[in-house]
Order: sequence, then structure tokens, then C-alpha cells
Amino acid sequence: EGDEEVARVVTEFENLCEKMCELENISGSTIRPPINPDYQFERNREWFWGKHYADIERKQLDLGQAPLRNLSQLLEEKRGLKIFYLPIPPERGVYGMFTYDQKMGGCVLINSNPNFGNQLFSLAHEYAHFVFHKEKLGIISTEQERNSTDEKVANSFASNFLIPEDTLRDLFNMRIKEVTDVKADDVVYLADYFGASFTAMVYRLNNLKLITDDMKDEFINYTWVTSVRESMGISEPERSRSKFPTLYMHLAIKAFQQGKLTTAKLADFLEIPLYQAMDFGKKLRGSIQDGSGVSI
Repeated sequence: EGDEEVARVVTEFENLCEKMCELENISGSTIRPPINPDYQFERNREWFWGKHYADIERKQLDLGQAPLRNLSQLLEEKRGLKIFYLPIPPERGVYGMFTYDQKMGGCVLINSNPNFGNQLFSLAHEYAHFVFHKEKLGIISTEQERNSTDEKVANSFASNFLIPEDTLRDLFNMRIKEVTDVKADDVVYLADYFGASFTAMVYRLNNLKLITDDMKDEFINYTWVTSVRESMGISEPERSRSKFPTLYMHLAIKAFQQGKLTTAKLADFLEIPLYQAMDFGKKLRGSIQDGSGVSI
């Protein structure tokens, strides 16, 4: 309320969700995987229940203990989530948004400004809202609300879902062994393995008592993490992401190829100028005629 920039993003998010539903209807591919009732948890035991249900979700999704770098596509396919990426100014302190209704299913928006590791954590956090808070009209995940009950359980779920304890402990014991031996380059290595941000890994290590509170504070206050990455030859994860889900693009192109979308409507769905859609349409028609594929 009172924040025009966030209100604009909410409106665009709503518009994207409605476009996705329209594409599903046009293409005749409205598929809604079975939706489980919201998981229940006890106040003041958010950490326990976050871990408990993160383990359950990993088992149900058949993920094992592997890192989840392709989480967007996995949740789109297996949970029917609509996941979009839009830039939100850092000063707004907004990381993501979630809403759900029976017509659209679960819809997620991730702030595309932070790096990939932060985006990945935000996505797991919004997925937590999908498994815990579908009965709520909508949720905006902000810095100011991080200590609320709902945000605590979502953060616990996201940490455990993205960075399974057993795998992290195995790596820690193999590469580092002693708490007193942990250095910034070790944190960077572990974060890169899981695709997590440096900050998320610091908090995860601290929550598992693999680093002390003093070490956590020291690492969080580092201003030279980038130089550590460079010295290790590990680049900062990319920020750029398409605002549209992979399925969104697929449905729009498929509907156009089947004659269910005009070129003007394709331009509207892909949010590109008409002349660009016309050129794109020619390439698509050419690929159908000669049997070749088109890289999107």
C-alpha cells in the first residue's frame, strides 16, 4: 500500500499470470497436477517443520540429494507453477511474490536483479509459500517481514530444500573437516556447488553449527567476496533471466504454428514489436516447411 513501484510490479505479475492461462486455454493444454492441502506446522518450531517438509518434497519430486540448478523448469513441469522474473528496485526490499487460485494454480514472481544464487533461494522460498500458504490470497516476500512466522518457515524450508544437510555435511567433512579451518574460499566453493548465494551458504553453515556465530558475522560483513571468487576462477552467478517460463514460450510458439495466434497476438504475448514478431513468424514458418528447428 502506498508503493507505486511495487504496485506496478504486482499489476504486471497479474497480467503475466492471466496471459499464461490464456495461452493454456488457446493451446488446449490446461494441466493442473494434483494439489496437496497446505502443510500444517507449529509456531516456534518453524525450523523443524521447514526441514521436515523440505525432505518430504524432495522425496515426492524424486530429487535425491542433488543440487537444484534447474529448479524453475522442474517446478513448472512437476507442480504446474507459473514462474516469472521481473526486475524490482533493490531499495524496495522485495525478493519475490506468490499467489494461488484454483483457475491459475500457483504463480510465482522472482526479482531478477539479484544474482542467480539469490534468485534460486527466492524461488525455493516462494515454493515454500505454495506448500504452506495456498489459502492466503497472496504474499509479497520482503526484507521487513523476514522474522514473521510465515517467513521463518519459508526460509527454513528453502534452506533445507536447496542445501540438504547430509550432502553439505559430507562435503564439509571431506573438504574442510574442522570448524576452525573454514575460510571464505571454502564458503564460495560450497555455495557454487549448490548454486546458492554466498550469504545463504553462510547462514546454512551457521544453522548447522558448522561455523560459529562470530564466523558468520565476519563472513557476512566481508566486502571482498568478489575478489575471492576471482582468485578461485569462479565467476559470480548470472543475473539475467527471461521473464517468461519455458512453458510460456513453448505454448505461444506452438499456438502460432497451429494458426491459433495471429502475428499481432504473438507479439503481444512475447512483448516484442510487431515487426520483430513478423520476422520471427517467418522463421518459424520456414522451420516447419524445411523441417529444421528454431533456437529460441
